[in-house]
Amino acid sequence: MREQCATEEGWTAFLDRHGLTQARVEVYLRNRLQILRFIEMRFRQGIRISDQETSTYYHDTLLPQYPAGQAAPPLSEVSARIEEILLQQKVNAMFNDWLDSLRQQGEVEVLDPSLEAAAKPDHQGTAAQ
Repeated sequence: MREQCATEEGWTAFLDRHGLTQARVEVYLRNRLQILRFIEMRFRQGIRISDQETSTYYHDTLLPQYPAGQAAPPLSEVSARIEEILLQQKVNAMFNDWLDSLRQQGEVEVLDPSLEAAAKPDHQGTAAQ
């Protein structure tokens, strides 16, 4: 079912249906943004994706997903998206290594299970969104 949150009434009904308040949603989103900023600053900066990595992903991962006879988009059209996928994979790997290191150094408890689930790669090697 698609939520009708475009109107004030729809938004209020959505909050009520899910047992939420506007303030709770705002706090949750603010916390998520802070976490994303931290991850961006700590892990994403400095990662570079080479043309070779992009080309390898295109040929070894993307092209095999297209059925025989169906034309795949040219590398030039999808290279930016491939770079983003590879970047996310590297960030996830670095983040997981960092968490493992913290766990080895002491006791770490993940308070929001969705964060731990989001950091684990799914069956396609990308982080769950």
